[in-house]
Amino acid sequence: MTAEDARRVAAVRWRPFRLPMRHRFEASHSTLSDREGLILELLGDDGDSGIGEASPFPALGDGTLADTDRKSTRLNSSHVSESRMP
Repeated sequence: MTAEDARRVAAVRWRPFRLPMRHRFEASHSTLSDREGLILELLGDDGDSGIGEASPFPALGDGTLADTDRKSTRLNSSHVSESRMP
């Protein structure tokens, strides 16, 4: 990929989610009855977009949903707008 091919992120949007698990997940370090995270949408300056998710796993030291929300807010720069999805 050359510099001319590189795309820039023009906007980042996200929405938190919490989904109950059909069956509780039990491991040696914790028990989960739901899964929470963020659905992310990245919008490119060329009009393309992509959707993904970021789901922390606090029991493994992977942070909390609040940590993930703060990190997504930090994606903002002078060239990127941000907003929560409706």
